[in-house]
Amino acid sequence: MRRDDYAAAAIEDLYLLHEIWHAAHMPFIPGIGFEAFHGKMERNELEASVASELLVYFKIDGLRESAFPHPIYADRFLNDPAMRLLWRENEVVATNTLLEARRNVMYSKPEGTWT
Repeated sequence: MRRDDYAAAAIEDLYLLHEIWHAAHMPFIPGIGFEAFHGKMERNELEASVASELLVYFKIDGLRESAFPHPIYADRFLNDPAMRLLWRENEVVATNTLLEARRNVMYSKPEGTWT
């Protein structure tokens, strides 16, 4: 699933992080019903998105500047002094806050357009 046409190496790395997250956090559950499978898939996409589109910028100084020259979704949190403080004081609560914010965006879009 390699893609070699990204504008910056950092973007390719973020794509690979997203896909690796999927693989690492997608357990096989024999006999799972459709509703449980659907929920598992939604959670996996949410967590992979937050890891590769938000958390990584908080964890790696300078990555945001080397990835995209234009504004991105993460900027609203990265540029928020209260969120930066929350991240420094309590990463767990900050992560849960980011998960909730991203989840709300995912579920506000028509089905099948979550990227």
